[in-house]
Amino acid sequence: ILESMALGTPVVSTGISGIPEIIKSGKEGLLVPPKNAQLLAYAINKLLDNPKLWQKLTTKARKKVERDFNIEKNVRMLKKLLYKRKEWL
Repeated sequence: ILESMALGTPVVSTGISGIPEIIKSGKEGLLVPPKNAQLLAYAINKLLDNPKLWQKLTTKARKKVERDFNIEKNVRMLKKLLYKRKEWL
């Protein structure tokens, strides 16, 4: 999902596991309930029929990935955590 968001591919998924922590439905992608093929098809068609919605979702998703999943930022955070826990090393 993160790779799709980074590439500008719109995300349509189910709201299971940790996915709703990454995707807010209607903001960075579209979420549908699990095991509901009819709503899944509706969400996909909604994107295909609405280029403005496609652009809005993909733009916000890309910005979120760049902001929250930046490799340099994540490495800095990990280093801080590890240096605080030197007993692990």
